[in-house]
Amino acid sequence: MNGVINLLKPPGMTSNDAVVWARRMCGTRKCGHGGTLDPAACGVLPVLVGNATKLFDLMLGHEKTYVATVRFGQTTDTLDAEGAVTAQSNVLPEREAWEEALKRFTGTVRQIPPLYSAVRVNGVHAYQLARKGAQAEIPQRDVTVFSVRTLAWRDERTVTIRVRCSSGTYIRTLVSDLARECGCIAYLAQLTREQSGMFRLQDAVTVEQILRAQENGTVETLLVPTQEVLGEYGILTVRNAALIRAVNGGSLDRTAILEDYESNRMYQIHTEDHQLISLSTAQTDGTIRPQIMLFSGKTAARETEGGTK
Repeated sequence: MNGVINLLKPPGMTSNDAVVWARRMCGTRKCGHGGTLDPAACGVLPVLVGNATKLFDLMLGHEKTYVATVRFGQTTDTLDAEGAVTAQSNVLPEREAWEEALKRFTGTVRQIPPLYSAVRVNGVHAYQLARKGAQAEIPQRDVTVFSVRTLAWRDERTVTIRVRCSSGTYIRTLVSDLARECGCIAYLAQLTREQSGMFRLQDAVTVEQILRAQENGTVETLLVPTQEVLGEYGILTVRNAALIRAVNGGSLDRTAILEDYESNRMYQIHTEDHQLISLSTAQTDGTIRPQIMLFSGKTAARETEGGTK
């Protein structure tokens, strides 16, 4: 079983909980997630299954889209609704000032991740240090906010925004920094991840759907195939004569490939019967070298003494 479950993670489930649960549902230990989503948040959590677990680093680089509800007048130690209130204020932002702040927080933005976060400090998760009362020094980082806009004001203390941002952006921090820019305080009251790379909320499957599929033995039908996840990369086909070398991670030359290709590009490498072998890079010297080996099937070429079909 290989591919990605576009899971609609419910509030209260941690990303690691989702992975442990998916292992049971899929009957395999080869599961991981494609980017942490806070326990209190809901929405898109790609769960990688089988050979797709090797795509973790690629998944981390994907853009994300969130809808966030901001509550003014209080802040908490976690910067969200799960934490203890650390400050209160009657100062509320002017709406014009809020809109101007949104403009200033578009583009490259410098953030300090929350103390209660999965960021590692000297090899230890920041949230583990926070729970022990330690004051960790978390380094600043640059993230990119491609767009942030107001969706609706629910009342004078509550606004909903949509944020499209780079991987690694903490929406809790963004909310706190936006409020500070307006001379007030706020916390993240609610968060939904609408999109992570190619995975969208409207296509996500629920826990209940997966449970029903597991009972019916059809969980595999809910997975987005690994080939589809890699859809942004072109496909090159290995000739049967070079198949053993390809599935064993050897570099290939132009005589091994059926199609023409360009240097300095990444490609999916497939067998002639359309099995995925690897994600590989075409080098400037014309050779193709594997970056991520993804082959999990069988070929006639591997099963014969001669090694070719």
